[in-house]
Amino acid sequence: MKKLKILFMIVVLAFATFSTVLGTRVLSEERITTNTKDQDNPAIYGDIIVWCDYRNDDTDIWSYNLKTKEEFRITTDPNSQCNPAIYGDIVVWEDTRSDNGDIWSYNLKTKEEFRITTDPNSQCNPAIYGDIIVWEDEREGSTNPGIWGYNLKTKEEFQITTDTNQQIMPAIYGDIIVWSDYRSGNSDIWSYNLKTKQSL
Repeated sequence: MKKLKILFMIVVLAFATFSTVLGTRVLSEERITTNTKDQDNPAIYGDIIVWCDYRNDDTDIWSYNLKTKEEFRITTDPNSQCNPAIYGDIVVWEDTRSDNGDIWSYNLKTKEEFRITTDPNSQCNPAIYGDIIVWEDEREGSTNPGIWGYNLKTKEEFQITTDTNQQIMPAIYGDIIVWSDYRSGNSDIWSYNLKTKQSL
């Protein structure tokens, strides 16, 4: 019986040591960018990391593939592109090539870039899940930004918030969109269900 206890303790200690070593490997840090200019605002989906990159004096969207260890540039326009988000093969970002901020996107498979918003006012801070892109929108008639969306399948743009106070920083998962909302005088979190078309 005593021998069994000792053997059991040896097995437990060996497993704990193995787990610690394995855990250290899993949690080890890895440097992704090595350029001497700034890189910030990263986002990730699967093996693809995207970020805002300052190496060409303006800001561009760059990307890195964790599998192939290859870095590649997504935007080449001389104006600023920032605040990227990614889902599947679609990268979205805030783009100033038309003077104001617009939402643009890039398909990693087809290598095609395409514009999402065309309103002459500012759109920024995009987020994406599935076929739905959401963003903060300052289009004409609004004194404060609201939340708008776009369906990549139907190619339709739609308004999410109608309150005249400020709604900013949207995020999306599944059918639920959330954002920071100032309609109560301070900042609260509100949400909207795309299926039921109701705020929660």
